[in-house]
Amino acid sequence: MDCKKYRDNYKRYNKFPLDQSVWDTEEYKQYQEHYYDCELCGIWDMEQKAIEKGMDVNKYCCTEMAYHLSKGLDKDPYENPDVVIIHNKKFDEYGIPIQDGGNSFIMIKHCPWCGNKLPQSKRDMWWETLESLGLNNPFEQNIPEKFETDEWYR
Repeated sequence: MDCKKYRDNYKRYNKFPLDQSVWDTEEYKQYQEHYYDCELCGIWDMEQKAIEKGMDVNKYCCTEMAYHLSKGLDKDPYENPDVVIIHNKKFDEYGIPIQDGGNSFIMIKHCPWCGNKLPQSKRDMWWETLESLGLNNPFEQNIPEKFETDEWYR
């Protein structure tokens, strides 16, 4: 199967669950083989899946990063074993979630797929900005809503 035929069949073969009669076809087997053999179509496939979940892949260092982050959009990423990376937008931190029932993650400084340097954490800047507004205990004080998202630094 060539790339054009693979891409033409994308919507047909990515509607799950697929009927068993589809799995058994030679065309589907060729489709799957092409996915694993063609790096460009594998990346294109990830891009399509990320876009379908509402991701703007151009906002990330690579398609793989956008794709893997999109896996955490459906439900709590800490409760989804398919999530291998998270983005804490409030602090602009990327990390590997620790699947222990809590909200911990191991912060990373470089993309595991392309190696690009990720943004520096804005955690210290978050605290400094709140303190400059006279808010030194955000756990007991009402802080502006924008500080719960990435809106405060955008």
